[in-house]
Amino acid sequence: MTEINSGETGTRMDPTGVTEVNNRVTTYSPAVVFIQYGINDMAFGITEANFRTAYDYVIKTILNSSNATLIIGTVSHKTNYSLVSPYNNDNQTIHGKFNNIIQGLAVENNISVSQIYYNMNYNSSLIDYVLSPPGLHPDDDGHASIASTHTATFWANEP
Repeated sequence: MTEINSGETGTRMDPTGVTEVNNRVTTYSPAVVFIQYGINDMAFGITEANFRTAYDYVIKTILNSSNATLIIGTVSHKTNYSLVSPYNNDNQTIHGKFNNIIQGLAVENNISVSQIYYNMNYNSSLIDYVLSPPGLHPDDDGHASIASTHTATFWANEP
């Protein structure tokens, strides 16, 4: 299987992000699509309702226009390592709200969800990973954790 990583820092569930995701699926016709949104949406003030509506649209568009297996991931950041609001410890509840939306969309659309937030915050082997300065993005170990969590979710749910 060929891997095409077309993720971009700063992308969010606004009209531009929605269009980018759908264009990439159309362009590459992948067999598997992993999507992970939420952190940038929180930072840029996208409301929970708008996030849910846009994410649901992306999910349904992918499911209706391709044969790809779709897996979505929970918000990833370890809040206790982040220094910038709304990522910091004082706002852990916003992570929960966005992750609840993601979990609900997975159930509603009968797709798998990668428990990235849980893995990065409660997996003892990952507790000490460090975010790259200024505390917004995972370092190489953090990205490897995200990739391995998505991959494990895929293999656990393949028929």
